[in-house]
Amino acid sequence: VDVAYAQALCQALCGTLGTAGAGLFAWENDQAKMRSVAMVVQGVPVDETTIDLAGSPCEQTMKSGFFRCEGEAETNYPALDSIPSLDVRSYMGIRLDDPQSPAPMGTLMVFLDQPAAFDAGVEPVLRGCARRAAAELGRILLIDSLQRSVESLEERLAQIEEG
Repeated sequence: VDVAYAQALCQALCGTLGTAGAGLFAWENDQAKMRSVAMVVQGVPVDETTIDLAGSPCEQTMKSGFFRCEGEAETNYPALDSIPSLDVRSYMGIRLDDPQSPAPMGTLMVFLDQPAAFDAGVEPVLRGCARRAAAELGRILLIDSLQRSVESLEERLAQIEEG
């Protein structure tokens, strides 16, 4: 799946907002986990990461639509410990809903590695990027779903041809 736009968005958010990291996360089908589609930490792209939804700030974001935790994210959200490369002290995230329906698909988030408040301009920028990020996430998830369907059909066809 081409995630170049998502990666560029995360890079731009970090650079423009001066945050330690940014990520675009998709809600997994079982709705118990979040999977990073793109993530940048300290200006460096990070490999795909999966985090348990329960006990994470993403859980609050998915419930409320927008969530901010300034200063004690690592203490209040033990699920963050499952990603040792992240040092999340302050978190801000917005839920991304499917543009075609009201169904939630994932989150767009930024974080600080210091227990500090976000600058006043961070929230409006994050909200401003959310619609386009949701459209892009929807496209990425659709392509991913189509690829899995094609693979499944190819497997079935091979089974039919074999026997």
